[in-house]
Amino acid sequence: MMVSQPVAGVKFDRLSIQATGVRIVPYETGVRRGFGYGFGCRAYWDVGMGWRIGLLNQHWYAPLEQQNAIIQWGWDYWLKIYGNAVYEARQDPVYRMELKPRQALQVKPVLLMIDKRVARFGGLALFTGAGVGAAWYSRQLWLEEKWEKDFPSIGYTYAYSFRNHADPRRGWIGVSRLALRLQWDKNDRFAIGFSAGYESFNRNRKDAARFPLSKIIDGNIELQLRY
Repeated sequence: MMVSQPVAGVKFDRLSIQATGVRIVPYETGVRRGFGYGFGCRAYWDVGMGWRIGLLNQHWYAPLEQQNAIIQWGWDYWLKIYGNAVYEARQDPVYRMELKPRQALQVKPVLLMIDKRVARFGGLALFTGAGVGAAWYSRQLWLEEKWEKDFPSIGYTYAYSFRNHADPRRGWIGVSRLALRLQWDKNDRFAIGFSAGYESFNRNRKDAARFPLSKIIDGNIELQLRY
């Protein structure tokens, strides 16, 4: 006679906080590869047999470099009004100016993860994982402007600087993730983890059209609180 085995219950296992470094891979024309940084938190539930489910939330920031950034953005204020004013000022010898376009991207993904322990070496454990979710993003463009105007009659130059911001681009984009993590259970209360992840972005929403990346690769250092 076969005896059924009890199904292991789902148990809250640990909570982690992490520091994150990000390597960005561009999708949009002219955007260069670069790096970002951020932080995150994650909750783990043990479901038995080496399997765990988790909820991952990250916040990261990356400066962007893009050729012809203002043209690529399609900034109407610059193209129709302000660019003409700058052109006219350049023709006047009393004005000198330096205008540098800058961009930045903030991303806040939330993912449901499934992990499997594939190896154990004493207090060390190796996990592989996969997950899906969505990310809210905000992309900003601005000009860092430095102006000088000469007043020859009094021998004075007036200098000023400011940031001129375009309207931000915001929206949601789908995310899928593959991950590898090495975990060291230091004692019954604390553990340390090192992980690497590969995330790709799904452009199935209209507001994802101005998201500039195709994927990222990240590295994380985790401090885990065990329960």
